[in-house]
Amino acid sequence: MINTYLNQVNLFISDNYQPLHITINLTNGQVQEFRIVSYKTHQPYAETTFHFNPKQYPDAEVIDMR
Repeated sequence: MINTYLNQVNLFISDNYQPLHITINLTNGQVQEFRIVSYKTHQPYAETTFHFNPKQYPDAEVIDMR
């Protein structure tokens, strides 16, 4: 398996703050793009759904946008 590492994530939003698409740039030069065609707001999610262990990623900036 080839190890690829995340280099950059970009979230593109419209003028009225709706998400349009996400691009993920990897350090090996590959780019993955996700187009958002629909989404639902105000969904009930348990706190455990978004569990993040900051010790595993000490340099990550965590922004909770719930």
